[in-house]
Amino acid sequence: MRVDAIVVLGGRENRVPVGLRLYEEGVAPVLLVFNASGAGDDDHMYERPDPYTTRGEARAIARLAHQHGWGSVVVVTSGYHVPRARLIVGRAFDGEVQMVGAPSWRLRLPLDLATEVVKGAWALTLGRAP
Repeated sequence: MRVDAIVVLGGRENRVPVGLRLYEEGVAPVLLVFNASGAGDDDHMYERPDPYTTRGEARAIARLAHQHGWGSVVVVTSGYHVPRARLIVGRAFDGEVQMVGAPSWRLRLPLDLATEVVKGAWALTLGRAP
């Protein structure tokens, strides 16, 4: 797998190591992490999307891809979030999108799954996501 950029959604602690591993393996020359502050302590790209949602991240991916000439990305998110994220990113970005699911935290998983079901239904019903 070789793409133009690796994108980590939400900057969660379970997702960033997966993005870093892919970067170190040479999957892409760019690692972009979305987080609440838009800042990081290394040379990778950090951004706070507006709004700070999956939809906002998808729009930022499309904007940054256009600015930097990216035609392909790997999106890293939690495994349970992959289907909805694929749908939303695919609506915003017309390039090649590959998804990589990061392992979920077991203690948080029941709440995350319940929330994801509601958000997924919303995205499918209305054609957009919150």
